[in-house]
Amino acid sequence: MRAVRSILAGSGALQRGILRAGPRAMRPACAIQHPPLRRLGVWADIKSWIVADGRVLMGQDDAGNKYWQIPQRGEEAARREIEYPTTQLEDIDFESIPSEWRLWVRGYRDDTPTEEEIFMSRARATETLRKAKEIEAKDAV
Repeated sequence: MRAVRSILAGSGALQRGILRAGPRAMRPACAIQHPPLRRLGVWADIKSWIVADGRVLMGQDDAGNKYWQIPQRGEEAARREIEYPTTQLEDIDFESIPSEWRLWVRGYRDDTPTEEEIFMSRARATETLRKAKEIEAKDAV
């Protein structure tokens, strides 16, 4: 046992937190911390996505709205909700929510929308409004 400890001590495993010192020296310390995850920053990312009440941040749009998924127990589908950047009801612009995110919140789509999808949708809407104004201008003459 002493030989194993001396080999591990020489390799720096104890200093890096891979193994504990003491009577349970051979027991990995990954129950307390996981060095590879900590080194890669993955653990910090996962912790930032998950909030204490179990909500998972799925995305955020340009207006500052945050989209959350809340896992449910059993076979019930996960709940989805929007967190607006302000708490004042009169300051919330419901029209600022992209239609792709509305579809996701209501459960009509499984995957969260990408930035490209939202950009293309806005471009199509702008083009449609431009054409509608042209038609109105022709009809007014």
